[in-house]
Amino acid sequence: MSAEQYRSKLPKQDITSGDKRISDVLTHAKQQVGMVPNMYAFMSNAPELLETYLSGYDKFRKDSGFTSVEQEVVFLTISFENACDYCMAAHSTIADGPSKVPKDVTDTIRANAPIAEPKLAALSKLTRTLFATRGRPSNDDVQEFLGGVFGKTRTGYHSRPRREDVEQLLEPRIRDAGGSDVRAARMEVARAQPLVTR
Repeated sequence: MSAEQYRSKLPKQDITSGDKRISDVLTHAKQQVGMVPNMYAFMSNAPELLETYLSGYDKFRKDSGFTSVEQEVVFLTISFENACDYCMAAHSTIADGPSKVPKDVTDTIRANAPIAEPKLAALSKLTRTLFATRGRPSNDDVQEFLGGVFGKTRTGYHSRPRREDVEQLLEPRIRDAGGSDVRAARMEVARAQPLVTR
């Protein structure tokens, strides 16, 4: 049994594709970012996937409350944690260019080393925690972030419902037949997995 990583065999699409939905979403992508990145050309095989991605990316860029430097710290940290060479190259290039991230900050994230600037270090740390816990940080993690240099900064995970906010209709499917909390068990597994250092 081979442990070789799966590689998609879907074709790279372009604006001249005979499929109108693919052509339309790639045209929109080019208008939004000034080019059609290879990642988008492959994602467009499922136009609805790329449409959703572009919408979320645009909203994060415009409405997250983070500066362009802070946004790129989030993207670079996630790219590193995902071990995505393409994403790391793309976001490093954007960091060096339009986002104007200091090169030492970008290089520090790329090297998995501590960031000297406290605010960006706190943001990168919380991003890693959110990644490692699948979006479920501890109260201490969030309070450390909010009580520190970020103060009143919004986070993208504030909308995750609390346990007590789950609608009654959904409650039976949160618990297994024995009544134990499945989510708590999954969280223990997620928290026990150490962050991979490279």
